[in-house]
Amino acid sequence: MSTPGNTGPLGQPRGVGFGILMYIVTFGLYSLYWVYKTQEEMRQHTGEGLGGVLGLVVWLLINLGTAILAASVIGVFEGSIQTLAALAVFMPIVASMGGIGTTQTSTLVIRGLALGELTAPHVQRVLRKELWLSLTTGATNAAVMMAIAYLWKRQLLLSLILGAALVLNMLVAAVVGVLVPVALKTFRIDPAIASSVIITTFTDVFGFFSFLGLATLLIRFLL
Repeated sequence: MSTPGNTGPLGQPRGVGFGILMYIVTFGLYSLYWVYKTQEEMRQHTGEGLGGVLGLVVWLLINLGTAILAASVIGVFEGSIQTLAALAVFMPIVASMGGIGTTQTSTLVIRGLALGELTAPHVQRVLRKELWLSLTTGATNAAVMMAIAYLWKRQLLLSLILGAALVLNMLVAAVVGVLVPVALKTFRIDPAIASSVIITTFTDVFGFFSFLGLATLLIRFLL
């Protein structure tokens, strides 16, 4: 039976498509805020005007495109989400944790590149360090979330899937957080502006795909 909280203006149930639309809108609003803040910093430090704005608008459009890409991954698993609504509760957590992890990693890498402290011979060492750090922090966060998920939904397998997806996405976050800024710097693209667009796409797409994909493979054991 539908309730006012999950129905549209005409009384029809809000489906997964509504959730995908809300994801794109939320991601777009965040992108607008990010562009505004970045432009303000550029204006204060470099005095760039319209040229800087146009460059950021281009990356904003790319960012919106990547948001649609991430949302399309959710659409692939629409049937699974409709079958087991609990998936919709936990999937943003997987993507969010990966996004936070990769942003922290990329910030350190970008700082190292700007100061000249991170050169090609150091990349492999930094990557190994970040992978180990992501594995340990990811496992810790996964253990906490598994406990919360089990106490909330009383489904052990769902908790294990959530934990596995969290750890995998944190490892992906470490890899892209290190390699993407370095690659952008190699191609003479400012990693401070372009990195967040790319790395959050990786963690969103992989986070949704790993969690929903594992759940879909094992969904007959979750019902």
